[in-house]
Amino acid sequence: MPAILELLQTSGVVPCQLIDLLHVLPEDAHALTWAILDLEAIGDIRGVWDAGVLDLEAQLHRSPMIFDWQDLVKLANSFEQVINITLVACLDTSDIPAVDFEVDKSNCEFVLELVDSTVWRIYAKHQDKLQRFLNPQLQSVA
Repeated sequence: MPAILELLQTSGVVPCQLIDLLHVLPEDAHALTWAILDLEAIGDIRGVWDAGVLDLEAQLHRSPMIFDWQDLVKLANSFEQVINITLVACLDTSDIPAVDFEVDKSNCEFVLELVDSTVWRIYAKHQDKLQRFLNPQLQSVA
């Protein structure tokens, strides 16, 4: 059964960073097809995206950008701050939803969404996969 977990900011600070969430995901999630649908961020990402973060943001207005796990982790480590992001993980490239205001999660195994640097919404197709995000180690990152 699908489920959504929200991690809210406390004291004006987002509870954790994208890289923290990626580290909590189960290892089998590394083999999924990962795509960014929306992004507003600060950081030097030229090690992963040569043209820089502003170019990546502009490209995302046209279509999702697919990343393998290693590049996704490199990208997440390159961000100084993520303001907004919608990141999806699907079994197959054909399951990646279109860039849209309302993301169709039905074919996604995971959706990680940060809204205005204040709340992470974590969707999992299988509710038991969310238990990992309630881990005290993740909470201590806040």
